Amino acid sequence: MEVPMAVQFGGLVSGLNTNQMISQLVAIERQPINKLNTTKRTVESDIRRVGEMSTRLKALESAAKELGTLEGFMSFKGSSTNEEAVRVSADSGATESSFDVGVSRLAKPARMRSDAFAEGHTFSATTMNVEVFGEDDVELNIPDGASLTEVRDMIRASSAEVDATIINTPDGAHLSITSKKTGHTPGGDPASALTVSGLNMTSVQTAQNALMTVDGVSVESSSNTVSTAVEGVTFELLGEAEGVRAGVAPDREAILEKVKTFVEAYNSTVDAIRSQSNGGNRRRFEADLSEAVTQTAIDGPFVNLRSVGISSGATGKLELDETEFFDRLEENSAALAEVFSSQGGVAAKLTAQVQRYTGGSGILSGIEDSLKSQSDTIDSQIERKERSIETFESRLRRQFSTLEQLLSSLNDQSASFASLVPPSYQSNR
Repeated sequence: MEVPMAVQFGGLVSGLNTNQMISQLVAIERQPINKLNTTKRTVESDIRRVGEMSTRLKALESAAKELGTLEGFMSFKGSSTNEEAVRVSADSGATESSFDVGVSRLAKPARMRSDAFAEGHTFSATTMNVEVFGEDDVELNIPDGASLTEVRDMIRASSAEVDATIINTPDGAHLSITSKKTGHTPGGDPASALTVSGLNMTSVQTAQNALMTVDGVSVESSSNTVSTAVEGVTFELLGEAEGVRAGVAPDREAILEKVKTFVEAYNSTVDAIRSQSNGGNRRRFEADLSEAVTQTAIDGPFVNLRSVGISSGATGKLELDETEFFDRLEENSAALAEVFSSQGGVAAKLTAQVQRYTGGSGILSGIEDSLKSQSDTIDSQIERKERSIETFESRLRRQFSTLEQLLSSLNDQSASFASLVPPSYQSNR
């Protein structure tokens, strides 16, 4: 059963709307709390802005670190005059270069095949061993009555580095097993590339290594993907050919995308800084970042961002001139990379500046702690004032109640006094 809420009636004797009067007086007392709540909302907004600024600064630091080493800044792409025979790719460890390439032989995997089995053939219980490259010997226990299909599936489900399939011929079904690895250990016995015991298997394809030349130097590889011939360069061999010209050059578009990411992260951080309510912090932060990206970075053909097509515009944000950037990249890619990646380069200076802000004892951490302390203090003030107002309201209600009781008593006394006066006296009056 619900307990009905207490209903208070004021001014039944005095005729005053005491509830309204109390509400108005309490509202006046609450004004400081309203101001505190407004201040708290401002502080909480500042905390969110500081958090957003910290997030964007960390994104800027990440973008700067990406460009902070020569390997991180540079991206390369490969080219080939005969991509049907040789494809070329390059990673950040490569250098701009070109090579004469020839391919005289492709790598092939070892393959073994069983004798023909009649339809419906089943095996007696036996043990089968599969070994690739002379290691990883896998033992398979074939149960009595297993079919050729079941044996194939057992091989496929095992950890053996082989493919298994059934080849149907007029004389019966053959189990064919092929190594997943091409070639064999360089200088080793090709026969060790694949050994299978237990099912009377015969070699039908000997493992074969790839042979290629790079600028006349012979290279042997067990794989058709050759990444050990030239540092940072991978050759994918697809066919036999001679006189292929392979090249490695800076990947202009990939480098540009990294720089664009950096510029966007910087400009986004500037927006976050400008959203801060503290004008002094706002100007200081923006000046610190601007100094890190506009001052001279190094000695050389290019000394700062402006010299490679990245300028600080009228808005204080970075602006990228792609045409000039590509011209400088074509002119001297290594020198351009140094503007970002050298010890005194833009990436290092900006990273150090950002870490001053975002580190565990950094500037933003101190600002955020101070704002949170302000918020906690405001909460305590609001809590104390709320208790004070509750006491104030209770006191008012007691005082008005006492007033009503007093008026009621006076009315009762007046009525009693009036009853003692003779009617004739009252009428003569």
